[in-house]
Amino acid sequence: LIPIMAEQSTSAQFLKPAVLSLAFGVFFALFVSLLLVPAMYLIGYDWRQWREARKARKASDEIGAPLPT
Repeated sequence: LIPIMAEQSTSAQFLKPAVLSLAFGVFFALFVSLLLVPAMYLIGYDWRQWREARKARKASDEIGAPLPT
């Protein structure tokens, strides 16, 4: 895609909008699949761990038992 984007001929000027949108689409898909999805997975995992620890703390406060370590 980069050679077509760098081309200056008249016939290549008609392809530049399509090539530009394709290049940004590929970049966006790369960003989403390699960065955003794993980051959201880790955030969800940490949130689930925090929620389970909070439930355990609340249950132990109601019973009066010490927290498991």
